[in-house]
Amino acid sequence: MLNSSNISNAIDNLDRLSNIAKLHNATVAQLNIFTSQHNLLICVEDLVVPSVYVYAVNTLSFVCDGPVTDMVVNHELGNNQTMIDLAHAYLAARGIK
Repeated sequence: MLNSSNISNAIDNLDRLSNIAKLHNATVAQLNIFTSQHNLLICVEDLVVPSVYVYAVNTLSFVCDGPVTDMVVNHELGNNQTMIDLAHAYLAARGIK
């Protein structure tokens, strides 16, 4: 079950992995995948716990719905099936199927 705590932990872990990748000369493409995954988690957190950020639910349509759709369509989440499934779940929760 998603909650603020485990989403925050996932964001922290992803940021840590991104920084490790930077230290080991990751490619721009690899770093872009980390950025997309980070942004997806922020959108999921805003959906699950709207009070975490100042975005209202209707703001999600502007800030997250389009970018998350683009992440899926353009394969910007890499080959991480968990992230891909999470993006699809986010979109389904927002009524985008």
